[in-house]
Amino acid sequence: MKMNQEELEGRVKTCVDFLTQALDKNRLETENQKFQDDFIGLSSIVMQMSMYLAEFNFYPSGLPTHCCQVAFFTSLSGQRWNLKDSERISFDQMFKYLIKHCQGSCEGSTTYAVLLVDNWDDDIAKFWEPNIQQMKRKGVTIEVRMMIGSRSNVNQL
Repeated sequence: MKMNQEELEGRVKTCVDFLTQALDKNRLETENQKFQDDFIGLSSIVMQMSMYLAEFNFYPSGLPTHCCQVAFFTSLSGQRWNLKDSERISFDQMFKYLIKHCQGSCEGSTTYAVLLVDNWDDDIAKFWEPNIQQMKRKGVTIEVRMMIGSRSNVNQL
């Protein structure tokens, strides 16, 4: 069942807030929560996000799923994030996942793509601009959430 845009945006925001709180080392340490090197991991957090948004795709993730209306793509490389090395992907790799997903395996199914990044590379974004424009013409909303500081800044490509 497809949600209306307002409800979808609200659920996506809730998911991003949950993910940020669960991964932010500074918040975990500030609130005196026990920080462990063997943290529950990104896959567990992604599964918990389904409480707020029942179905979605998430990259990088080893969780297999069918094509969904919403897909998250992350490139969180800073030390702030409680991620394993295998859960950190480059900005370039994130864009490759976006293109492969939205113009390949899930074309026509995914209509809302959320990029969660703490870095930006204009050269890479410029390289993929024709693909981004084509996705937008086909009705895909691409939201960028810059995860810098205490609040994320939201932009659209």
